[in-house]
Amino acid sequence: MRRGTQVTAGEQRRATIRDVARQAGVSTATVSRVLNQNYPVAESTRERVETAMRELGYVVNAHARALAGVSARTVGIIVNEIVDPFFAFIARGVEREAARTGRLCLVCCAQSDPRRELAFVDLLHEQRA
Repeated sequence: MRRGTQVTAGEQRRATIRDVARQAGVSTATVSRVLNQNYPVAESTRERVETAMRELGYVVNAHARALAGVSARTVGIIVNEIVDPFFAFIARGVEREAARTGRLCLVCCAQSDPRRELAFVDLLHEQRA
């Protein structure tokens, strides 16, 4: 279990901006400023906030940020290579089923790069896919 998260009824609670602020010893406004990069924040403070976010597994809630087009009706698939017939066949099936049920399908191609794969996992979490 990640530090700072609570488990209730078998489910892990996602860390919130308040959890990050508490762990970093700053206000929620400061965490917001670090996230949005819209106001100067001391480098040491920024580092504390970013460390707290990593430790807690904090993922930006795109819904809370009111990003256009974000919906709980999104599914995602991460494949190694989209041009590989095996992965293309799977992606096509996922996309067809998503379309049939009125969902948006995000297909991500990691290209054998573990860093890209992890970045896509974070993106899909952020999009609540």
